[in-house]
Amino acid sequence: MALLIPANEKWKASIVCGITSLSFYLMIVIVESMSPKYALNLIYYLGFFFPILFFSISFGISAMIYYSKIDQPYLKGLMRIYQILPVLLLIPQGTRILIVLTKITSAIFPIFY
Repeated sequence: MALLIPANEKWKASIVCGITSLSFYLMIVIVESMSPKYALNLIYYLGFFFPILFFSISFGISAMIYYSKIDQPYLKGLMRIYQILPVLLLIPQGTRILIVLTKITSAIFPIFY
């Protein structure tokens, strides 16, 4: 099994945090607000969306911190897919954050868009 999965603890922690972050992100995408009413949407956002978003971002940041602390000689000895796997797990969440930031800045500064 050591041939298939690298044995570095920081790499494993990075992968676990990345998978957790991706699963929280998928929960946000799959579960949407059911009701168009204001009070129920407020309950959805305060009770589900913001806590899940916070956990997803925090696990993503911790995955990148673990990934940055892996020794470079260790990374060079890995196969290419193992080197970039922690980053690949965070790409959907990163693109969603960039899209949201673009929408916010276009709403604040409409003259530039």
